Amino acid sequence: MKDKVDGVLIVSIYFPSFKGNFPNDCRRFLAQTLPRYLKDYTDKIEPLNYSLIRYIPMDAVLKENKNNKEEKKLRISGKAAGGQYTYIIKGATPEFFRKLFDFLEERKNRKIDEFLGNYNVILGNFISRGDLDEY
Repeated sequence: MKDKVDGVLIVSIYFPSFKGNFPNDCRRFLAQTLPRYLKDYTDKIEPLNYSLIRYIPMDAVLKENKNNKEEKKLRISGKAAGGQYTYIIKGATPEFFRKLFDFLEERKNRKIDEFLGNYNVILGNFISRGDLDEY
């Protein structure tokens, strides 16, 4: 890994179960707690966008496929499965990534945050507008 990295960072957290406050607790953690903890290991970490990760329960999908009639549309509400935040980072050091994973693992293992189940981290160093011939 280079000495310092610039790019887009996406951190996704999956809830181990669901409670009504999990989406907001997750949003606050990703928008405030995580950047505050990591700010000393990067030149810039700017939270951009929070999104809920949702799913449709499988029993609803099976009912919809079984009763494949257009006139009988099922109204299915999705359930929140997790949350994810997108950040812009500039000048992130290798220590930044070690601290990121250590922090998430520690809080998950010690059950400090009830909403923190499995997670994933995605780092992109360029954004394509659809014309990949440039690369």
